[in-house]
Amino acid sequence: YGLVDRQFLPGTLRMFDFANPDLHVAQRSETTVPGQALFFLNHPLLLDRARALAASTEPKVARRSVVVSTPEPNVARRSVVVSTPAANQPCSPDERVEAMFQHVLQRSPSESELTDALALVQAAEETRSKPTRPTIADWQYGYGALDVASSRIVGFTPLPFFSGSAWQGGTSYPDPSLGWVQLSAEGGHPGNDTDHASVRRWTAPRDGVYRIRSQLTHEPTAGDGIHAAIVHSADGILSDCSLHHDTLEMNHSDIKMLAGQTLDFVVDIKQVLNSDQYLWKITIDELNAAEQTDGSLVWDSLQDFPNPAPQQLNGWEQLAQVLLCSNEFMFVD
Repeated sequence: YGLVDRQFLPGTLRMFDFANPDLHVAQRSETTVPGQALFFLNHPLLLDRARALAASTEPKVARRSVVVSTPEPNVARRSVVVSTPAANQPCSPDERVEAMFQHVLQRSPSESELTDALALVQAAEETRSKPTRPTIADWQYGYGALDVASSRIVGFTPLPFFSGSAWQGGTSYPDPSLGWVQLSAEGGHPGNDTDHASVRRWTAPRDGVYRIRSQLTHEPTAGDGIHAAIVHSADGILSDCSLHHDTLEMNHSDIKMLAGQTLDFVVDIKQVLNSDQYLWKITIDELNAAEQTDGSLVWDSLQDFPNPAPQQLNGWEQLAQVLLCSNEFMFVD
């Protein structure tokens, strides 16, 4: 969708052969440009060609052996491997932009085109290089059973499949073997029985005193609700509750933990498998860390959940696609 201002028509619409509002067009029944533009923006063939073009202009290094003589008598000569830029290969970013323009448009870029191309590459690389949160590795996503008598989780097993947005039993959902059990960034769903409760496990990376702040929500009115608990691997159940169409704060302070001990955030179906999906936002703080200055010692179930970046084009590949999408390349005239 695009907003049409007849006086100041956005230039982007020209890419899709949008009719010029300054001219009278009596009939316009067919045009191939919109489909062609979308093809060049999205089709795997063009994305593959953009990657190939970027790879063909990537600086390469040639390696050769050089025999080195020593002035000492009776000392054998030795060979040394020397790395040098390969012949006819671009070395600097400016030269690489030049090579890409020559490949696609058979000309050199203008000064402004060179500046814009380098800015595009730099901006794309900065976007791709977001640092990974160091707290992600402290979470596990699995299932098990809550043994109330021993206040422990029995049979914790990591969920085997990640769909891109949730951990679950397999490619199909519900899974034929593990059923409805699932964990996502916002919450999850317990399995078909109490032996397959969803378990979001956090492991303490070091000895310390920690605090839990969490909010559990069960939204549906159908069913009998859910049963939830927070379980300390050494101290047992810290709290548990039954929740139906309601929201509850489950907070704890001054939790002493040793490195390797765990906190399990457990949800089962209570009694009936019906509308048991839930939301559970969890934050864990380390209270005795004098060195905490940048928030790296705060664990957040939403921010720490695996979020694999899509296989996007890097900066040079994006520049290659821009050149392939240009009117100068697509149209002979």
